[in-house]
Amino acid sequence: MPALRAADHGDVRRSVVALVGLCLLAESACTHTTHSTTVSSLSLRPAPNPCPAHTFPLRASSAKPLSAAASLVQGHVPRRLPKGFGVQQVSAVQPGRDGYVAWTDSSCRRVSVFFERGETTADGGVHAFGPWMKLGRCGAPKPCIVYQGAVKGGLVTFATWRLDADTASAVLHSVRT
Repeated sequence: MPALRAADHGDVRRSVVALVGLCLLAESACTHTTHSTTVSSLSLRPAPNPCPAHTFPLRASSAKPLSAAASLVQGHVPRRLPKGFGVQQVSAVQPGRDGYVAWTDSSCRRVSVFFERGETTADGGVHAFGPWMKLGRCGAPKPCIVYQGAVKGGLVTFATWRLDADTASAVLHSVRT
């Protein structure tokens, strides 16, 4: 087998670099990252518009500062949200030490996480993946999607309103469990 010349090594290296670049370009064109952004830096940015707050029938709630968001839901926050979303509501819910955080965008589409300390059972539904059960009932406005998952220390309810199913699923998959 003949030895490769120095010029051949350069040609091979350029071909590999071009192939890797082409693969990265193709991957970025086929993923949905243009529709989502990482939440870590955005999770404490306020929502772009005031939207109606979620109420808790027969339960008292109190507004909390944005900085309390992750701790109220025991860190079970999405790592990815659609562009333009910001924190709309952070609430401690009584009785107990339950927490609720909602993110909305300029058209009041909503993603929310509710953590119930001490609860361990999801309210029925169909197993989706990991700890998540997709619930059969959903409120308004539609489309809406609701999942529950038993996690250490409690139960997490994840819900979206007015998000398409693919976007809602991508956000759910990013929630820390």
